[in-house]
Amino acid sequence: AARLAGDLITGELTPPRGADPAELIGQAESWAGCVDAAHVNDCLLATARMSNLAAAALMRGTGLEPVMQFSLRHRNRIALQSDLLGAHAVGVRGLVLLSGYDLRVGSDPEAKESGDLRTAQAIGLTRRFSDQGRFFNGARPDSAPHLLVGAVESIGPGDPEAQVARVEAKIAAGVQWLQVQGAFDIPTAVAWYDAMFRAGIHERARLVSAVIPFRSLERLHVLDRVPGIRIPAEAWARMRVRDDESEGFDMAHEVAAALRDHPAVSGVHIRPFGWEEVVPPLAGALRPVAIPVG
Repeated sequence: AARLAGDLITGELTPPRGADPAELIGQAESWAGCVDAAHVNDCLLATARMSNLAAAALMRGTGLEPVMQFSLRHRNRIALQSDLLGAHAVGVRGLVLLSGYDLRVGSDPEAKESGDLRTAQAIGLTRRFSDQGRFFNGARPDSAPHLLVGAVESIGPGDPEAQVARVEAKIAAGVQWLQVQGAFDIPTAVAWYDAMFRAGIHERARLVSAVIPFRSLERLHVLDRVPGIRIPAEAWARMRVRDDESEGFDMAHEVAAALRDHPAVSGVHIRPFGWEEVVPPLAGALRPVAIPVG
C-alpha cells in the first residue's frame, strides 16, 4: 500500500465472528503474493468481530501487508491514538479513517456511538501525529507512528463536478489517498473519475477504485441492502439471465478493467463481502501480462 502505484491491487479481509484465527490466517496465506496488501476492516456492518489490530498482527506472519481501517463510530480519540501506536508497532503503515456504518444496521443496535471525532478532524490530527510527532492534545509521544493516512469516498448520484468539493475537503484535512467505494455502473464511475481528473485530484491524493464481486442473485439482493451500494438495472438483468458466480466474476472484472487504466486511478481494491476465495483469481486476471520479446 505504501507505493500506491498504478497497478496496485488490494483485497479486503473481514475478521471472524469468533476467537479462532485459523480461517483468517488461511485466507491471508492464500492472498499473499496475489495482492499487494489487504485492508482489515473494523467490525464490518457495525457487527462485533475479532479486533482488527489482532487480525493485522496475525496477518504479518503470512507475508501479507495489512492496511487497517479505523471506524470512528465506536472509537474516541484516546482509543484511536492507542490503536495508531499499536498498529505501527505491529508493522502497519497504511490506514483508512472512516465514520463507519450506522449502528442500527449491525449486531448491537442498542450500542452508543462515540461521537468524539468527525472524519476530517481525525484525519488532520492523525496526520499531525504521524508527521510532527504530536499526540492529539499537542504532547509529544516517546516515539511517533509513521503512517499513510487514507479515507473513503463514494461515487454518489448527481453531478460529479459537485462532488469534487467533498473530496477537496478531505485532501485539505490531510488525506493522502482515498478508497473509492464499490462501483457497478461503469459510465457513472468513469464520469466521476473524469471530474476528479479535471480537478487535478489525482495529483494531490491517490484514488483506489473498489470493486465488489458477487456469486449469485441472492447475494446481489444482500449487497443491495448495504448502505452506500447502488446496483444498476443492467447488473440485475444479467444475473437474472445467468445466476452464476462466473457472471458475478465477469462483471467485477469488467468494472475493474475499465477503471484500472483511467488516468485518475492508482489501483483497484477488491471487496469480496464473504467470497474471499475470488480474490486471487480476480487479482490474477487484472495483473498486466508480460509479453516476451525476442
